[in-house]
Amino acid sequence: MTNAERATEILRRLGTLDFEGVFEMLSPAFVQEYPYRPTPESPDRIDSPEKFLEFCRAGMTAFAPYAFRIDALYETTDTRVVIAEYSSHTRLLATNTRYSNAYVGVFIFDDDNLLSLWREYLNPQIIAKVFGT
Repeated sequence: MTNAERATEILRRLGTLDFEGVFEMLSPAFVQEYPYRPTPESPDRIDSPEKFLEFCRAGMTAFAPYAFRIDALYETTDTRVVIAEYSSHTRLLATNTRYSNAYVGVFIFDDDNLLSLWREYLNPQIIAKVFGT
């Protein structure tokens, strides 16, 4: 499996709320970074696989599965790095409000082919609109 395929699989698993499946693809030193935090209360950095999955469970289970769609994948000259453009297509369960967002993710894998860094850019204004904040 290439790192582009690994990034695709991580998004598939996360988008279907398969948190344990995502966990097994993360490095013990995994870090998630949000240059634009999803919500004002959200951290801009999550520094372990366990904390990342706790964060995902807390936020993503309020929605139907995300059904991520990958629009483009870019492999770089550094085989550890993959850049992806993707979008989510779901709805907030409590209000049945549609939620779709566009993302750019930088995925960096370690020498064991586990994801060690995921830097995700998203539009927090779309999230605020869904929650009415």
